[in-house]
Amino acid sequence: MRDSLYDDTTGRLTLAPAVRTNGAVNGTAVDTRGFLVAMLIVAAGVITDGTQVVTVQDSDDGSTNWQNFAGQTQGSIPTLGTPQGNAAYRLALDTLPRRYLRAVVTVAGATTGGALSATVLLHRPLGDQQVT
Repeated sequence: MRDSLYDDTTGRLTLAPAVRTNGAVNGTAVDTRGFLVAMLIVAAGVITDGTQVVTVQDSDDGSTNWQNFAGQTQGSIPTLGTPQGNAAYRLALDTLPRRYLRAVVTVAGATTGGALSATVLLHRPLGDQQVT
């Protein structure tokens, strides 16, 4: 089997696109079983005010004991404010110490807030079965 981005990579939405105002929103759990590495992609739309901080958490079972991701990473997601809108950001997760991942966004100082979404891209090694 040849190495193919289409065959070896999949995306799972963790934070649906939405305008966010003050408070914290937990993303949907993403199962990483069978994958070696992941990348969090955050798409920021128009941000009119406030700040949005996006973090990654992991869990053994996908429903309890969520903790801030402590594996190896590359890159960063900045605190998102008005200047960081209308852009995409990525954070590579080079080790997956626990099976489930999710993004969390915490918004402060917002009256109208801003739009964003987050997707976890998962990649499996060459030679493993095709992604479904």
